[in-house]
Amino acid sequence: KSNLSFNILSAGGQSLIFLSAFSAARAERFASSFVLTALAGLVEGFVDWSSFSASRTSVTTLEGRLAEQKKPEASAPAGKFSSGKRLQAANKSRRKQKKPGQMPSVVQRLFETCKEVFAEGGDGIIPSLEDVNRLRSVLDNVGASDVGLTQNMPYFQNSSSARTPSVTYLHIYECHKFSIGIFCLPPSGVIPLHNHPGMTVFSKLLFGSMHIKSYDWVNVPQNSDEIVNSLHYQHPGLRLAKVKTDAIFTAPCKASVLYPEDGGNMHCFTARTSCAVLDVLGPPYSDLDRGRDCTYFNDLPFDSFSGDGKLAADEDGVYAWLEERKKPDDFLVVGARYSGPRIRER
Repeated sequence: KSNLSFNILSAGGQSLIFLSAFSAARAERFASSFVLTALAGLVEGFVDWSSFSASRTSVTTLEGRLAEQKKPEASAPAGKFSSGKRLQAANKSRRKQKKPGQMPSVVQRLFETCKEVFAEGGDGIIPSLEDVNRLRSVLDNVGASDVGLTQNMPYFQNSSSARTPSVTYLHIYECHKFSIGIFCLPPSGVIPLHNHPGMTVFSKLLFGSMHIKSYDWVNVPQNSDEIVNSLHYQHPGLRLAKVKTDAIFTAPCKASVLYPEDGGNMHCFTARTSCAVLDVLGPPYSDLDRGRDCTYFNDLPFDSFSGDGKLAADEDGVYAWLEERKKPDDFLVVGARYSGPRIRER
């Protein structure tokens, strides 16, 4: 019995020792587990807090940006609108700036072409045939709308007075090399027979219908009777001219060109309907001292002073006598403001 009790005690002591050791190991594992669990909780809490902080920061940033966007409106009553004014000024400036690739107006192209064609121009100097064709091509593409004209404008209306209606001139550009302008004629308006000394002149009928009669001088040696008797050729105050054009022109039509001694340097316009003529003169008229003053003429039938003069058979009816005269009293030209596209000198 005592042996049994010892054995049990002994066994019990070993068990207690084992249990004590087991309890210590379990306690250590539990502590470790608790520490790990606590650390995991802390990490998880830190992650959650970081996410929350990041989210809060994003919200705060967004709110700040929205607040900044609203600041001009909120502060507008008390401020000077300086930022808004600068923005409006910048936008306005951009609108005024020429857009890249924007095509120049037809009038601007005409101006630029004239500058090139008449660059070396002067009294009696005729541009090259290539330049003449180039400028005429530009004029052929000019219409009434390109220069701001419509037929219902007041200077195309006929007045009720019995006198010859006045002609309106719209000045576009002039320098010592060339000039650009538009003659506006109401129905029955007349530009009397006149010359263009030393000039090359381009004319384009923009709209309407008109009768044009033009002449060139006949240069015949004094001792020649091949065309006309020399005595009558020297008739005082008269000079023989040959008819170049005597026809009605109706828009649209090509531009015409006259030269210092050819092409109908002296011409007369008579409007059948309201019409507008775009003129380019190179060089323009000048005062009498410089020799390019405008001279007016009466045209008289050749037979009136032909006497015994003889014309070649195939030339009959194409000559007339021109007599210098002062500017007709009933010819009135008034100026008006050109309202079409402006020319930019560069």
